[in-house]
Amino acid sequence: MSIDWNTAPEGATHWEPRGIVFGEGWMKKAGNEWSYWLEGSEVWAGVWADCFVSAEREATFEARPKEAWDGQGLPPVGTVCEYRHMIWPEYRPCEIRYISEESLVAYDDAQEQFYRTCDMLFRPIRTPEQIAAEEREKAVGDMAMSIQGVPYQYPTLYALYDAGYRRQESST
Repeated sequence: MSIDWNTAPEGATHWEPRGIVFGEGWMKKAGNEWSYWLEGSEVWAGVWADCFVSAEREATFEARPKEAWDGQGLPPVGTVCEYRHMIWPEYRPCEIRYISEESLVAYDDAQEQFYRTCDMLFRPIRTPEQIAAEEREKAVGDMAMSIQGVPYQYPTLYALYDAGYRRQESST
């Protein structure tokens, strides 16, 4: 079954499919407490014992899918991304374990690292296409530096690069 999360009430974290005892409906988990959405009244109810959710019942729920981080703002906890301290020359892959406006813990190179958030830059993991485009830009820039003064050189250099030509270091 496909769930249309656009129709979910504000705060819904799970969908409960129709079961033997319970009807289908929206659920909200806050800490260890569950609430269910009263469709007719359009309110959350059952924060007390009448909304007990066993582990077996919870296993039938479908959790709201987490939206992928788009690179804007701070990455959420659990995000695998690349990060760089402002003084490092390049980005490194990590998993965000904790993050706030002041500090973060990143799992990097089999260790948890602690940093001040204001010193760090973040970006999503690059796709192979993005990596190839960056390599192309760098290679064409390097070729352009070796033939300075040639007018309209970039279109020609891009065409040469795309045709497979690469700058090679002299062996002499």
